[in-house]
Amino acid sequence: LQNRRTPVVPVLQEVGRPAQVAPEDLVDGHDCYFCRDPAALAAKGYTALSNPNKETLAQLLIAFFHFYAHDFDYHNSVVCIRLGHPITKEEKQWVPSAPPEVRGGRVWWCIEDPFELSHNLGRVLDRPSLYTVRGEFMRAAKLLANARPSAIPELFEQFKSEEPVEEPAPGPDAPATEESAQ
Repeated sequence: LQNRRTPVVPVLQEVGRPAQVAPEDLVDGHDCYFCRDPAALAAKGYTALSNPNKETLAQLLIAFFHFYAHDFDYHNSVVCIRLGHPITKEEKQWVPSAPPEVRGGRVWWCIEDPFELSHNLGRVLDRPSLYTVRGEFMRAAKLLANARPSAIPELFEQFKSEEPVEEPAPGPDAPATEESAQ
């Protein structure tokens, strides 16, 4: 929503930013300033009743799913709403080779907490979970792009996991297990 040609949501950390950050905007040494001034937001066209972006909710939803299904670089990028654009995992040191205390856990999908900058909100996703989430983004983007009347109810259907694939029977060179030894 911050990356649309005309943003729907302003980057609150950039609107009305003072030349020097006030001490109350520093949290554990991190700059956590954000605009709290409704007049400054209104001057940019953001009010409770209007917004300079004229895209429909449907267009915004399609764009959101398309971005995370096809355009976002999961291997190298971090979702960063604080700045209004992705940053690199390298910048955050959220790379697999970094120590766990630096990278904040798993780094399959990195989402920076805008107030606790060292906190990766996406750290709970493992590789299969990311594939599932991204697969749902792809499914949603495809359903909405086709604009069929059944797309919306289909979009909200409960996620159905694929049937687990059975493990193949061990070959003659497979190591013996307790079960096969009996």
